[in-house]
Amino acid sequence: MDDITPQTSGRNRIAAAIVGLTLLTAAYAYVIVGFVHSGGAHHKAFAPIGGAPADGFIDLQATMLTVDPVMNSYKMRLNFTPTGSWAGTGHNTLAKPLSILVDDVGGAKNQKYTAGQTIPISDATLDAIGETDTYPVDRHSFTLDVHVRDENGAPVPVLTRWASSSDDWALTPTMSAEAGPGDVILDVDARRSSSVLIMAFGLMTVLGLLVVVNVAMVVRAIRLRKVEFTTLAALAATLFAIPGIRNGMPTTPPVGTLADFLVFFWALMIIGLCLVAAALSWLRNSAAAPKQG
Repeated sequence: MDDITPQTSGRNRIAAAIVGLTLLTAAYAYVIVGFVHSGGAHHKAFAPIGGAPADGFIDLQATMLTVDPVMNSYKMRLNFTPTGSWAGTGHNTLAKPLSILVDDVGGAKNQKYTAGQTIPISDATLDAIGETDTYPVDRHSFTLDVHVRDENGAPVPVLTRWASSSDDWALTPTMSAEAGPGDVILDVDARRSSSVLIMAFGLMTVLGLLVVVNVAMVVRAIRLRKVEFTTLAALAATLFAIPGIRNGMPTTPPVGTLADFLVFFWALMIIGLCLVAAALSWLRNSAAAPKQG
């Protein structure tokens, strides 16, 4: 077999560099695309059940304000605007009486409004279903439940406009099949956005590689009996940096999640054991040094 010439070795290095640069470019493009498309449906409209009547309807602007998965609490702002025959002569006033029932964590609240009255903007805090113990792949769901009726109890058509500015969450609203005329039963699925997932898994991957490098460094230093004080300092710095890396993950919940037991707990244990082993080796080598002299 012919020996590898310098020219062949040089071409191999160039090919490896091109492949590495291509993979890095692809990863960079994936991260940028994930960031651009992070978050859920920022704007989405739902036509009134049964169709929009020609004589008017109630226009509901439902805006997502805050997402708190730890407390399972989601706050939305509701802005009702009468249109057509429901619009009065004044700005955003009612031409006919109606009642609006909103079901939130405080219970169902039925507010009645008379002709000529303006429907005030209100905030609704919604209860959610879901746990954060599977962070960062946890999923949650909540429901916006609104019913609009006229003074005789007949349903009033409602056009629903969903809006959300949360980039940390991918929110997907769908109108429930149980919703009838005059009802807004909006089922919302909430999960971490792609930008949060990329950042979280990226940090966990970097930490995993850092642990592997530290283990290899300690094993080699112990075998060669060249454990220095700088080695101990580097391990101690890594050990105390792990909680900071964990708390630096985006929208991270309290301790006890899947990410903790998948990466961070084991990283702390392994780096801690490496520090103990390196410290014992350093002490043993220090004690043996005068005898060798």
